[in-house]
Amino acid sequence: MAADDKVVGRALGLFHHPQVTRPDSPPPEPGASDEGIAAFEERTGLTVPQELRRWRKICDGSLSGAFGTFGVAPPSADREIERYMTLHENWLFSAWIPIASDGLGDYYMVATATSREPEDVVFFVDVHEDPDVPTYVVGSDVWRFLVGYYSDELGERWWPFDEERMLVFEPEIVRSASVGNLPWEA
Repeated sequence: MAADDKVVGRALGLFHHPQVTRPDSPPPEPGASDEGIAAFEERTGLTVPQELRRWRKICDGSLSGAFGTFGVAPPSADREIERYMTLHENWLFSAWIPIASDGLGDYYMVATATSREPEDVVFFVDVHEDPDVPTYVVGSDVWRFLVGYYSDELGERWWPFDEERMLVFEPEIVRSASVGNLPWEA
């Protein structure tokens, strides 16, 4: 399902906020090409979900948010999705795509069409607890995840644990609860 233009606009506005991207970060590079995304899909055997594809075409890895976002062919190897996919062998088998980190060794994953989880849902994996099980859902799609991820970086502190605020911003998240706990239940 395509994301609401208002949510996409908010995510992009937050992405360009000067406090979201690290001061020492180079300016955002152009997004991934169709060829770059296709090469990633060929190498991994995964199909990039439509909304993640849309985000990749705008930004293919950056030093924005808590630890930054990952890409399919970013200018910096430390932003490359495949580098993180190799950390835990079951991630590729589970058809999860790591798209960001919390900076403490845990990751945010996007479900693909071949995963058990609904496509495009974003969830948090606490690798210190169990790297093969979603800990809790953080977004019903990539764009809502980005709004929360970047809002948190600005110190707004509602995402993802403030149940009331989350349900106002993203009531769809309740339908994603089959993936794992809702954050306020974890």
